[in-house]
Amino acid sequence: MPKELVFVIDTSGSMHGFPLDKAKEAMLQAIDGLNPRDTFNLITFSGDTEILWPQPVSATPENVEKAKQFLRFKNSGGGTEMMKAIRAALDGTDSQEHVRIVCFMTDGYVGNDNEIIAEIRKHSNARVFSFGIGSSVNRFLLDKMAEAGRGEVEYVSLNSDGSAAAKRFHERVRNPLLTDIEIDLGSLPVRDVVPARIPDLFSAKPIIISGRFDSGATGKLRIKGRIGARRYEREIEVKLPAQQKENSAIPAIWARRKIDALAINEIDNREAITQLGLNYGLMTAFTSYYAVEERIVNEGGQSRRIEVPVEMPEGVSHEGIAGASDTAMRSASINMVKAMPAAPMIRELSASPRQEFKVEDMRSSVRIRIKVMLKEVSAAVLQKLKDLGFVADPSALGARFLNGTIDSSKLQDLRKLEQVLRVEEVQ
Repeated sequence: MPKELVFVIDTSGSMHGFPLDKAKEAMLQAIDGLNPRDTFNLITFSGDTEILWPQPVSATPENVEKAKQFLRFKNSGGGTEMMKAIRAALDGTDSQEHVRIVCFMTDGYVGNDNEIIAEIRKHSNARVFSFGIGSSVNRFLLDKMAEAGRGEVEYVSLNSDGSAAAKRFHERVRNPLLTDIEIDLGSLPVRDVVPARIPDLFSAKPIIISGRFDSGATGKLRIKGRIGARRYEREIEVKLPAQQKENSAIPAIWARRKIDALAINEIDNREAITQLGLNYGLMTAFTSYYAVEERIVNEGGQSRRIEVPVEMPEGVSHEGIAGASDTAMRSASINMVKAMPAAPMIRELSASPRQEFKVEDMRSSVRIRIKVMLKEVSAAVLQKLKDLGFVADPSALGARFLNGTIDSSKLQDLRKLEQVLRVEEVQ
């Protein structure tokens, strides 16, 4: 069955470097997997939103190649104005007879999570699949986007295979087992069912429905949906036990899922969330565990405020967040500190012509930490890296994204290798 797909990729500053490279890798694979009868479009967003075509176009070889070129030359920068991209991707879907499939690739670094989720929920004739790119993504937002859009969420780390994630995406959208699902509980005394909107059923995982009942009962529930264009209906006999001690964890599981459903609008649902947290002993946005210290150990009985630095998430570039000029200043400052520890060296330089003083010359023997993105991983490629003195972290061996150290004088030679797609210094 032909599909209409819209691919949306985050090109904001927080995606600079490896995250954007990984997102492009996964999206290029997804575009390659299009059926010629499908229609598609491509949207990028940061501070502004850019749409490749005014309307989705057929997935002809020419259009696919144009989309690839559009994507390859996209760079990162600016803030993350995601709402514009959400509206652009979902615009017009309510009046369509067919379902639009929207694929978002982002780290989710925004501040209006609930507004984005609410916007997706307005469009019932679309399916939203979210891809989290990186190791420190906004999982709350990405999970809820997929839930509200009745799609699936996928997380792609910087060391994982983006093509495998793209294949799973195509497998899901190509052959959903059951869509437009409804469950009729009949006379069964079940209430507070979550999720309220049931997602489509894919082969990758089952759909889990949770609810409450206060007494034992027997009855039938009816499952309705669509398999392609054909209606599907099935009746199932259900027996609800009056008591079942061996499944004592189920109430807390239901409560956690109910809290997650209410959290989409947590301000209006604050009282209900708080009560569920207290009743079932769960941490929420409004309830928490706390420890009582019996001894006071602060010196002099006076509290002190200590600022604790927060490290940049793995894979997120300081240059992408703070800007190139600030990063260059930090880099020059660090290199100067590394290069000028000894007084005799300073005296010798002071006697030399001023124009010969170069930071690059003084770091020639300094080992630096870098990240390397490879076209492929093979014994021959790893040997070439080793010949240049690159020492990879043991945990990274076998992956296309390697972390490790190298002598700074060999950095340019490393960048010239045909198998190396990208090299990035880690400060």
